[in-house]
Amino acid sequence: MSRDVFVDHPLIRRGAIEEREYQRNIADAALKRSTLVVLPTGMGKTVIAARVIAEVLRSHGGTVLFLAPTKPLVEQHAAFLRDVLVVDVARIAVFTGEVTAPEERELLWRESKIVASTPQVIRNDLKQGRIDLEGVSLIVFDEAHRSVGNYAYVDVAAAYKENPAGLVLAMTASPGSRAETILEVCGNLGIDSNPDAVQIRTRDDPDVVEYIHDIDIKLVFVEPTEAARKVREILGEVFEEQVERLKACGFLSGISKPRD
Repeated sequence: MSRDVFVDHPLIRRGAIEEREYQRNIADAALKRSTLVVLPTGMGKTVIAARVIAEVLRSHGGTVLFLAPTKPLVEQHAAFLRDVLVVDVARIAVFTGEVTAPEERELLWRESKIVASTPQVIRNDLKQGRIDLEGVSLIVFDEAHRSVGNYAYVDVAAAYKENPAGLVLAMTASPGSRAETILEVCGNLGIDSNPDAVQIRTRDDPDVVEYIHDIDIKLVFVEPTEAARKVREILGEVFEEQVERLKACGFLSGISKPRD
């Protein structure tokens, strides 16, 4: 595929997203059912999300909720969507506890097409009755492996399950090595057991390998600053103190001190 081919969609800015086969395949699958996407870092999970969001808004309308675990990530995703989507930037809102007051969020929720937020804010607003998920057509869960235990993703997803037409796009680079954990994440987010509901790609997959290049790594050695040396010295003293305490308790016997 030529590298000058770009995604052609009425809600994606011309020339904003390069057409990549694996991203198209994953996005197409995610539009058919709620989906967990497992993709290594740097391979365009947010690009896939943008493709899915654009088509959901075009075909279904409603509101799209994009959740990420930290304020910088929320702001980063919102900035990316403003750059690539043909959506009035005023209708892409950012919700974090520090940025928007509760009363302001209630108004923005009604006026926005896309809301990027930390999950804690959405969970709190749901509990307080400031918002509901009835009109939400898609929720994107970034770093979806967090969707276990009492993390806010779990509560938001539980409320969203009352919306039978709602679609979920869950994304992660590290879903965990245990099948039980992956199944728990899928169950908590309302992703069913259909094999196509989990889209996994590695750098060796046939529709990915064309876009992967060898990485040229160059090591550059630098002398530490005086401040760095001082910190290292203090940490070394703390380390030695803890080692001696463990040895006094009968641990670490026969283990030699590591060399610098």
